[in-house]
Amino acid sequence: MTDLYSRHSATLAKALDACEKRYSWTAYPESPSRKIHGEEKPKAGKARFEAMLGADYPLCQPGEVGRTGAEVSPYTGEPLGISYPEMDVAVLYEAIQQGMPAWRKASAQTRIGVCLEILDRCAGQLFENAHATMHTSGQSYIMAFAGSGANALDRGLEALAYAHKAMADVPATAQWERQFGKGGAARLEKDYRLMPRGVGVVVCCATFPLWNGYPALCASLATGNPVVLKPHPSAILPDATSNARERGAITSHVYSVNEEFLDKAVDAYHEAGASVACNLVGMPINFAAAYSDYHVTGLNPAGNACLADLAFVSNRFRIVQSKRMV
Repeated sequence: MTDLYSRHSATLAKALDACEKRYSWTAYPESPSRKIHGEEKPKAGKARFEAMLGADYPLCQPGEVGRTGAEVSPYTGEPLGISYPEMDVAVLYEAIQQGMPAWRKASAQTRIGVCLEILDRCAGQLFENAHATMHTSGQSYIMAFAGSGANALDRGLEALAYAHKAMADVPATAQWERQFGKGGAARLEKDYRLMPRGVGVVVCCATFPLWNGYPALCASLATGNPVVLKPHPSAILPDATSNARERGAITSHVYSVNEEFLDKAVDAYHEAGASVACNLVGMPINFAAAYSDYHVTGLNPAGNACLADLAFVSNRFRIVQSKRMV
């Protein structure tokens, strides 16, 4: 899927530049004007929306136990008649757990490419989405096209750009050397990997269903987290946790001459949210290696934040602004 990243690389590059320099830019025209889109796209979008009325919404997911849905258009006062899958949450999460390892192991570039493709395909459905938003949230046609369409996609792309920036800041490998007393220099080869936090549950609000939906979807998927889109907030979805997550572990030390065993140990500790040191001799397991070690992962109760990653810092500030006419 790396071709998806290449296909949309210019869009991502522009988004990254806009995030850095903070100028006005959009990847998606926010006006539904026929002067921009022509005569056929608006007609085709409305026709696709109308074709969905009174039918089963075509979603094929593991765990479907029935159909549900009772939306009524605030414009016509008539039921839309569209039914959606009603899910067995336990079965759905079993399927998620099966799919998580492959998505987690996919490269950041691959995941970002998939998200860019998602946004691009959703941009091709702006007109049908506008009519769907009108007849569920009650927004005007122009607001539905922009606020829950083009502007929401821009927010998704912005989140994707920041996910790219955060992940790109972490090197895959590093060579490390430090003198320890009279014993000589200790030299280490370090490997780093990005570990997703878990399943992201995106609850879409009724008034602007995609305004926060796209950014949450992209931020989670790009960083390796599977996502459950949940249109109604009345249920709490379960999540499986491992023993290490429940009881806590900061870091572990493993000795072995068996490389296959070491590989399995590294995977096991990482999935449990703990860092691991392999075959370290003559040096402490934990020491203050600033700009190098990621001390504590924040993935289990032993440490609720990583002490050296972007999330540890970024959650400590928010962006404010002032405006002046010039």
